[in-house]
Amino acid sequence: MVQAFEGEYTQRVDKKGRMSIPADFRRVLLSGDPEAEARGNPRLKIVYGQHLKNCVQAYTINEYQRVIDDIYAMPRERSADQKRLAHLYVTQSITLDVDKDGRVILPKSIRDKLSIEEGDVYFRGLVGTFEMWSNDIFQSTVNADIDDWLDGMDDDFDPLSLLGGS
Repeated sequence: MVQAFEGEYTQRVDKKGRMSIPADFRRVLLSGDPEAEARGNPRLKIVYGQHLKNCVQAYTINEYQRVIDDIYAMPRERSADQKRLAHLYVTQSITLDVDKDGRVILPKSIRDKLSIEEGDVYFRGLVGTFEMWSNDIFQSTVNADIDDWLDGMDDDFDPLSLLGGS
């Protein structure tokens, strides 16, 4: 069974940039890092590319490697796109170690991207990845967008109908 990032959490970042990763997310990170057992703690990849306006994306080591493999496998005739994707996902990424207490230290550059010096970070699981947002920005933009989208649907709208399967 594949583990997925599920749920939503709010975690506090202190003045030094320390923040706990939600326990459910740590379990997924642990299962997605082939060196975690030997190291004692998992790692995660954070992507902060320009395509991410107010958030950052976090990946397990294995999931991130799949993205890198897909970029590498792009046809040569699309090399300009390959360079752009490499910039957004390779150049603009960092690896963080989760400590024995389940915490990471968010670098200042990531806190700046999230508009947080210290305060609440909103986590949302998106199956293969999770996002981190300033809690205030998430509530005022993404939640408002979802509300607007749902308001435009019929009362009996089932979001799962978008999957198209049976």
